[in-house]
Amino acid sequence: MALPAGTYYVAVSSAPDGNPAGVPGVIDPDYAAAGGANPPALPLAPAAPGAGLLFNGFPFGDPGQYTLKIAGADQAGGLVEAAEIAGLPLNNTRATATDLTGVAEFYIGGDVGKVTIGAKQVPATFTGDALFGGTVKQFACLGDVTGDLVFQDDVGKFAIGSKRMPADLTGSLTFQGLAKTVAIYGNVNSDLTFLDDVNKLELATGPGSTQVGLAGDLVFVDGNLKNLTAGSRNDAISFNADIDVSGALQKANIYGDVLGNLHAGSWRNGRISGDLGVHTVTTVNIDTELRSLRIGPPGNLYSDMNIGTNLGNLRLDAIWGDITVTNDVRSIQTTSTVLPQAVPPPDYIFDNGLDPNGSLTAGGEIGRVRQM
Repeated sequence: MALPAGTYYVAVSSAPDGNPAGVPGVIDPDYAAAGGANPPALPLAPAAPGAGLLFNGFPFGDPGQYTLKIAGADQAGGLVEAAEIAGLPLNNTRATATDLTGVAEFYIGGDVGKVTIGAKQVPATFTGDALFGGTVKQFACLGDVTGDLVFQDDVGKFAIGSKRMPADLTGSLTFQGLAKTVAIYGNVNSDLTFLDDVNKLELATGPGSTQVGLAGDLVFVDGNLKNLTAGSRNDAISFNADIDVSGALQKANIYGDVLGNLHAGSWRNGRISGDLGVHTVTTVNIDTELRSLRIGPPGNLYSDMNIGTNLGNLRLDAIWGDITVTNDVRSIQTTSTVLPQAVPPPDYIFDNGLDPNGSLTAGGEIGRVRQM
């Protein structure tokens, strides 16, 4: 079913049918005041123009699948907030925006077809925490998200802002199921957690965006990440958060500097337009193979890099960090002066004219290592 536009408040109750005690004929007073019946009658009209009631996560007693649309009930552009009100009964099911303190989560229990927050003309800010228990086909917030969002099942398409109107994420974001497409067009100032595979992840790709994460933040994928894009050709960003992909990182294009740690089970193809790492502070660890990586131009490697099996092709400007490869190296092209070592390890020193020098140590065969 489709909900009318408005600002919706979550019913916080232990009984989804409005019966807190489980006794026939006994209805939660707040639920009854909102027009509820036992069992709930459909449709249940919103209690006031521009406002509505979601009881225990199910709109009007219907467990889904439904469409939730929240569009501009407030003059500033509409808010979605929900809370268990401090000092009120546990089964409180109604609240006004001024009462909400963010103690409890905005909870949607059933499958959701589409969630739209705000509109192009009136961007909305999602300020509360939210928990979606079922699958979500499409989620779009055309404004900033400051609360913590959790999706317990698969998500088809997720977006914060748009390419023309970027919006920022300052709350955390957690996907426990498959995430097909996730796009945050503005800045990301928090952790991103994916507990399954991610097909496509776009971060800070909108005009004017400057950063992904703060120092110490983490982009964590407990699965495979097929495609990562951060920043854009017109707006280079600072990728400050650590990147940790337990499975395969197939493709990553990052426009700007990558200043955090980077870990992946394997890395097929990468392009970083700026520098990679902070010398003596960050590391790049690939459990198995790094097939191809282009850094810059201009772009330097400052992190130490550890490759669990083979290093394919690496092309970059100066190498300041130490590269350690367990097996074979196919090709390294660098602007550093390449100095083969007669007595390894290391096998090569990369001289940049200033200390410290970078190095290469490989346990297997080394193909081409040359200065560009």
